Amino acid sequence: MRRISLLVIVGLAVAVFGCAGPTKVARAAEAESALAERLDRLIARERPLARASVGMLVVRASDGEVVYARGADRMLVPASNQKILTALASLSRFGPSHHFTTRIWANARPDADGIVDSLLVEGGGDPATNSEDWWRLASNLRHEGLRGVRGDLRVDDSHFDGPGWHPSWGRISARAYHAPVGALTANYGGFRVAVGPAKNVGLPAEVSVDPPVEYLRVRNRATTAKKGTRARLSVDRAPGREREGPADEVVVVDGIARVGDEIDTIYRSITDPGLYAGALFAYQLEANEIFVDGDVRRAPLAKEEGWVLLHEHDSGRRLAEIVSLCMKYSNNSIAEALLKNLGAWDGVDAAAAPARQGDWPGGVRALRAEQAPGPGGTRRGVPEGPGVAVPGGDRLWALRGGSTGLCPCIGDAPEPKEGQRPSEAGLQVATAEDHGPFPCGKSEGVGLGLPRCFGQLHHGGVVLRIAIGRSGERGETRRWICR
Repeated sequence: MRRISLLVIVGLAVAVFGCAGPTKVARAAEAESALAERLDRLIARERPLARASVGMLVVRASDGEVVYARGADRMLVPASNQKILTALASLSRFGPSHHFTTRIWANARPDADGIVDSLLVEGGGDPATNSEDWWRLASNLRHEGLRGVRGDLRVDDSHFDGPGWHPSWGRISARAYHAPVGALTANYGGFRVAVGPAKNVGLPAEVSVDPPVEYLRVRNRATTAKKGTRARLSVDRAPGREREGPADEVVVVDGIARVGDEIDTIYRSITDPGLYAGALFAYQLEANEIFVDGDVRRAPLAKEEGWVLLHEHDSGRRLAEIVSLCMKYSNNSIAEALLKNLGAWDGVDAAAAPARQGDWPGGVRALRAEQAPGPGGTRRGVPEGPGVAVPGGDRLWALRGGSTGLCPCIGDAPEPKEGQRPSEAGLQVATAEDHGPFPCGKSEGVGLGLPRCFGQLHHGGVVLRIAIGRSGERGETRRWICR
């Protein structure tokens, strides 16, 4: 049975009075005991938790007193909180206004009729390009005079290495969250299938796919049954058959749709993000009255072929918006692409060409490097693996000894000793209750202990505020993690 490892760090705000009498102390103790019993029952009752390895820590926000602990110091495989580190490193490395560029090349400038022999789309690692973005890119080409492509539409997604799935992910499924990572992609590597009953019993179920690209070929085995029949539907994918013509993937729909039932909407992922994006681009070119006579195929850009740059699409989403989408939806595809982009641009200016092909090992190294070194040149540790998992908070270090830094603005705290909390080692952990509202965008409160916000991230309903400010009469600079 697959084991699930969870790390839950919960902050509990409890009012504590300096001169509490015995009755209030007793009530507080009773409340803590009741909370512990409730948490124990919750873990025992909920099947996912009961069968998982659980680490939980509950502390009072007012004084840091531990209220409940269950495996709090166990070394567990972290969950999607790694996205916080990946997002922070990306914002620090590229800047919130950065755009990842998609380039369109042709064998020559369009002729008098606006036609070229072949077109090539080069992916630059943008992880958030959707159907509407591809339409806008095609519309821009139409506005610039392109009217048709006599030959093939080529795709170049060599900015990232392959395959698109990390080995640690285990068995790959068609689930939308299991989409492969690519430097050229669309809709986060996913598509939507709508399945509904036909009007009469015995007829094939009605199936539609969005986006309706030729690359996704439907194999419909689902039938319509009468009311009262047990409903069951499945949507899977299969490799396209080896044949002449363009590459494709098969969307296999099976099961029963009952007369009178509502339409079921099912989301699935593709297996080849580059060819999928190319097929969607060809579809949007046709929608803008730009014909493509050839096929969509993979063929990397070769400078010696004499390609001419027709268009640089760098007007998509800014990195700040991409990170916001990643955090709001805990999007694996975005986080992994950001990690690979960190590796591709490691050691070079973000405005320059990438230094190398983006891959996971290089991305992890770049993520570590993006964390500011301490006074002695030491760097904070980041757990190994892909870019979607490491918890934050006061016990981040427990995962890999010394993992205290989150981003350059808080990277110079001393390493905690074994068993010592980062706050005890000089890494300040603050809350809004401690310092009042954060004066984001205003001058830092020198001598007042009020930090100036470095940024704010939302992840799974949790607001993480990263701030830097001055504290203390001597005006020394301290780093803050504000949660």
